[in-house]
Amino acid sequence: MLYVDMPTARVIATLNEVRTDACVSIYFGTTPLSEHVHEMRLTFEHLIKRAMEQLISF
Repeated sequence: MLYVDMPTARVIATLNEVRTDACVSIYFGTTPLSEHVHEMRLTFEHLIKRAMEQLISF
């Protein structure tokens, strides 16, 4: 997905059907500006680490 793509109703319905012990959804702002790509990548990595920590303690 591009930074401007919004999930479709079909994608949301598919996600809603998932049943498991733990699921993670990560949403955060993005930018089309190449000078901010590194910052966005770091933000994403931080959110992934936080999610993994929460899943481990689950």
